[in-house]
Amino acid sequence: MKLKLFILLLLTFSIFLSCKQEEIKLQISDEEMVKILTDLHISEAAILSLNQKLKDSITVIYYQQIFEIHGVTDSVFYSDLEILRKDSKRLEEIYQKVIVEIEQLDVDKVKVDSVGASPKKNK
Repeated sequence: MKLKLFILLLLTFSIFLSCKQEEIKLQISDEEMVKILTDLHISEAAILSLNQKLKDSITVIYYQQIFEIHGVTDSVFYSDLEILRKDSKRLEEIYQKVIVEIEQLDVDKVKVDSVGASPKKNK
């Protein structure tokens, strides 16, 4: 009887351990992923008005440059992004930071535009 109880407890314990979702270590840190995604979204916004053929060519160039700037390969980026897609909570946290970064850039642009657009007084 004790052996059966021990085996049952051992099986139950092992099931609980196997159900625990282990956080997978990405090759790109979350902070760097935020920077890369921010740059990618800005580049996407920059090419919205282009025709499709030109847009496709420019997108490839922009993506290559962004990956080069951040020192990652496209395969590492897409691999990590695929892993993140399976961890919706972590992906949401990263995208919240991306949104904050883009909003901050927009605020900074407004500040620069308002300073640059102010009329100069002639002396």
